[in-house]
Amino acid sequence: MSKRNKTIYFFYPGGEILTGQELASRQILELLDGDGYSFVTHQIPTFERQNNRLTASILYICQVVTLWLKMLSLIFVSKLVVYVNLGQSYTALFREGLMLSFLRAVRPGIRIVISLHGNYFTAWPQSIKKTLFNKILKRANIITVLGESQKDCLRQWAIEEKNIRVTPNSAIIEPVNECDIKAKIRGKQRLQVLFLSNLMSAKGFTEYIEAIGILSQRSDIPEFNAVLCGKFIKTELQSSLHGSKPIQQWLKDKLTEINSSPKISLEWIEGAYGEEKKTLFRNSDIFVFPSRYKIEAQPIVILEAMASGCVILTSNVGLICETVSDCGIIINSTEPGEIAHQLELLLCNRTKCEKLALAGLKRYSDMFNKYQYRNNWDMIFKELTDEHEKTRLAN
Repeated sequence: MSKRNKTIYFFYPGGEILTGQELASRQILELLDGDGYSFVTHQIPTFERQNNRLTASILYICQVVTLWLKMLSLIFVSKLVVYVNLGQSYTALFREGLMLSFLRAVRPGIRIVISLHGNYFTAWPQSIKKTLFNKILKRANIITVLGESQKDCLRQWAIEEKNIRVTPNSAIIEPVNECDIKAKIRGKQRLQVLFLSNLMSAKGFTEYIEAIGILSQRSDIPEFNAVLCGKFIKTELQSSLHGSKPIQQWLKDKLTEINSSPKISLEWIEGAYGEEKKTLFRNSDIFVFPSRYKIEAQPIVILEAMASGCVILTSNVGLICETVSDCGIIINSTEPGEIAHQLELLLCNRTKCEKLALAGLKRYSDMFNKYQYRNNWDMIFKELTDEHEKTRLAN
């Protein structure tokens, strides 16, 4: 028997802003590359908003054409297995979906796995976009989703259940142990509260700051440290809060206002990666993520926080409730007053914090650990490469 071909042609999004789509794809590469697989990677371009829109548009068109040429070259590859992390915009359907459909037409034996990471598609009404998306998905041998509710949605779209795989996200961060959680929550004079994400209004960072501001006016609140970690995306920098101040100036003013409180400190860190990010999570006790992002599915930052022993205080969007379950605090309203109220309840009850943090760590270890994530993708790629071998032997 000839050696099985384990080369995977791997298409995933990349851009100036690190997204969950890109991070999840990178995790697959980190866990499986060199472990019996050879990945030929290609990044799917994103439109980078620059001051000169014409220059940005020309650059983007050139990048898309380059992507298409790379995909076209796969026509001549034998035993072809392709991974595509497919976006859910019209642009993505045109940019990746068109070429996937063409490849399927000219190479019927191709093996395709489409990975879905946003939750936007589950709320689509009947439309041209939904029809096109459905047709593209049906070109795949396997479609991966993040949760059972997404699987149910695709079944309602008449996609065969055998082609749908639930592969939850994971975190590369090594989980803490129970003793670490007990030590940090019991031993600190001040608990640390963290928000970490790209700074865009839909992720809820302004509501987080407003909530901290509300608590900073209180004299009966326990002392605590708060951290805002993230970089502004370019479109956010062009916006104003309440139609007046530029968003950066508003944030600077809020930092000054909150840090005048004797009981609360607020620090802004403009992005954290690698060991710095790991340390930041492990030094934090409560992770606040009041997202309103319509594409939100299963944020990796929440899994990183669970693995790091943080209590989760978050909103009920996407698959967050399905992910966190009863191991955190889920709020239906992202109003600053509600966030402040729930945060106060946690700050005043360290026993509850410890209980929720331990439950979150166990849930992460049971359902979202990186070894399970690796095995899920290993089985998917093994199945697709084995199908090629079976076809060869049958012929």
